[in-house]
Amino acid sequence: MAHGSKAHLQAAFLNALLAMPTIEQAARHVGVAKSTAQRWLASPSFQAQYAAARRQALGETLAYLQRSMLAAVAKLHALLLDPDSKPIIQLGAARALLEYGLRASELEHVIERMERLEAHFLAQKGTP
Repeated sequence: MAHGSKAHLQAAFLNALLAMPTIEQAARHVGVAKSTAQRWLASPSFQAQYAAARRQALGETLAYLQRSMLAAVAKLHALLLDPDSKPIIQLGAARALLEYGLRASELEHVIERMERLEAHFLAQKGTP
């Protein structure tokens, strides 16, 4: 097998790993033996590429979720205020808005505290 061909198969396997539920299915999808896939996964360089690909995929997923949140909140708000919505729907929307709003507020508070603590410890570390 040519080196470029192996690199192409490994790249395809890497992408399949991100999309398929099992190693075996990812290997089958790109046409390599499970033992070959496991050998690649044992390689430190492949592990690093896989970790980087997973971080990138997670980052893209989080960005998509962040872009979708405003529309989701707007929909909940519309359901809350819609006079044609059943009371149970309005109640569910109100609960969701309150719950998620409080969670976001708490998270923001924790992040601010962690940033202050980090700054404090970094300042202490810089002082002999």
